[in-house]
Amino acid sequence: MKYQSRQEGSLTIVEIEGNMVGGPAADAFREFISELIEGGARRMIFDLSRVRYVASPGAGMIIATYTTLAKKGGTLRLVINTERVKNLIHLIQLYRILEIYETLQEAIDSFETPPAEKTSRDAPLDSNPGASKKRDEAVSAG
Repeated sequence: MKYQSRQEGSLTIVEIEGNMVGGPAADAFREFISELIEGGARRMIFDLSRVRYVASPGAGMIIATYTTLAKKGGTLRLVINTERVKNLIHLIQLYRILEIYETLQEAIDSFETPPAEKTSRDAPLDSNPGASKKRDEAVSAG
């Protein structure tokens, strides 16, 4: 796993590449994120667009970052555009607590949109938007 961060205004963008799994790379990543947060990062985006696979420890890193930031009044948003990672996020239902975007620009822009105008993130990102509509229709019909 490779990662780097950059600042864009008040946003800290963490670009991650490879596989988010356990081991020494995960320990180094946790230390890296901890230093960013201790340094004042509060509005963070994890760009996972180049992540091929997220194992349980990788999901744990995402959740730990979200929790730490939330305790300090901050926020974490994710950029995910690969089906494999989207499926994992859906499976563990992270879409219920985190805002997830298809592109980095959408995630950046979301920090500028007033909360009342944001779209709901209650439904998972799926490659078949019609499936969500059908699910919603089934719920309202039942």
